[in-house]
Amino acid sequence: MALLKEGTVVVITKGADAGKKAEIIGLDGKMLRIRMESGKERNISFRHVEPVKA
Repeated sequence: MALLKEGTVVVITKGADAGKKAEIIGLDGKMLRIRMESGKERNISFRHVEPVKA
């Protein structure tokens, strides 16, 4: 989980928002607080995201 830190851009891999990009704005154990491109914020499991490769 070292790759996932605040400010990292990720792609959601599961659920209704699969394929959308988001930015991590907070960490809490196994849950991440993300802000999606639409501006919506939500909590998501770290298992449901992958970092975007630069």
